[in-house]
Amino acid sequence: MVNPHRPSHQASNQASNQASRRPSHQASGQASNQAQRRRPSLAYWLFVAAAVLMVLSSLAGFFGPAAGPGHSAGDATAHDATANELARYLQTNRNVVAWANLGGGIGIAVLAPHLHRLRWARHLLCALVGLACFINVAAVALGVGGLVLLAIPVLTLAATLAMFRSQAQDK
Repeated sequence: MVNPHRPSHQASNQASNQASRRPSHQASGQASNQAQRRRPSLAYWLFVAAAVLMVLSSLAGFFGPAAGPGHSAGDATAHDATANELARYLQTNRNVVAWANLGGGIGIAVLAPHLHRLRWARHLLCALVGLACFINVAAVALGVGGLVLLAIPVLTLAATLAMFRSQAQDK
């Protein structure tokens, strides 16, 4: 006769098997949740700061005061023609730097959250960092932008260093 108040041997084995499986399954679920809730790294925040600075510098390049020496409208001399060519040269180069910083800032902002998950995102970030460094240093060297543009290469290179330093520590 089977006692309804006493569980059978087979039912107790099934319950113990399920109980023994639960902790390991829950532990792996907790580990995956911890990986998903990983705090953003220093590299991420440096890339975000660089992206914000790049977008702000592009807006300053588009909407800032006109470049070139000021002159009166009544003087029509050969010097004015040269000054107009210089102003046009500076404005064209300033627009190139502004578009490059806008595209680079948006690209960095889009790729920065994927630093630790996607390998190709790190490769694209490295390419964007190289391009941003070249354009901003060249803009300062040519006199198209101010010294503030040198903060962009500093931030992006520091972020790249932090990105690869964290990868080396993980291994």
